[in-house]
Amino acid sequence: MEQNILDEVREIKKSLRLAMNGVVSTLQRRQGLDYKINFGVEIPRLKGIANAHSKNKELATALWQDNIRECKMLAIWLMPEDGFNEVAEKWIGETRFSEIADQLAMHLLCR
Repeated sequence: MEQNILDEVREIKKSLRLAMNGVVSTLQRRQGLDYKINFGVEIPRLKGIANAHSKNKELATALWQDNIRECKMLAIWLMPEDGFNEVAEKWIGETRFSEIADQLAMHLLCR
C-alpha cells in the first residue's frame, strides 16, 4: 500500500478520535454494535470527514480492513462506483450490522 494512502488513513483516524462521542459509542455497544472500535461519531460529522477526501479505491479498501464502525462507513462513501465490483462480495460477506448494510445498499449496491 502506498505511503500517501497510509498517511491519509492515519489522518482520518485522528479526525475520528477528535470527534469521538463516548456516550453514543457506549449506547451503540449496549445495543449490540460490537465493533473492535466504535468512536460514536454521528453520521453528519462523518459525512463532513468524507467530503474532505476524494473518492479513492485504495483508500476505501484500506479503511474497510479495520473493524471500526466509522471507517467502514467512510470506506463505503469513498469507494468510487467503478471500483466496487472487485470488492462487492467480500464487503457484503463481511457486513455484520444493519447500519453498514443500509449504507452499502444506499450508496453502492443501488448502482
